[in-house]
Amino acid sequence: MCVCVSRAWQLVIEDLDKLLLIDSCHADAYLYRAQACAELRLWDQSLADLSAAIRLNPVNAKAFYYRGCLLHTCVIAKFLFVCEQDNSKTYESIFMNVESM
Repeated sequence: MCVCVSRAWQLVIEDLDKLLLIDSCHADAYLYRAQACAELRLWDQSLADLSAAIRLNPVNAKAFYYRGCLLHTCVIAKFLFVCEQDNSKTYESIFMNVESM
């Protein structure tokens, strides 16, 4: 990712941080900040913000969708990490280990 693009996402996060200091119940701000965090691969922060967006607005379909996508991405990332750590295992046995994480 280009430094200028990642800096732009960081500025988005900073602006949304300021908004959330003023109005901590702004569900859309959590949703947008989650998207910016995901762009920067800040998975834990993104997941926390999506959960906050859902808690504040339980009918927000986008927040549920993005959280599902993020959780799916995290499972794949764990799978690839385990694959890199132990090349002797088969993909099936590795996937079983990832599911239990």
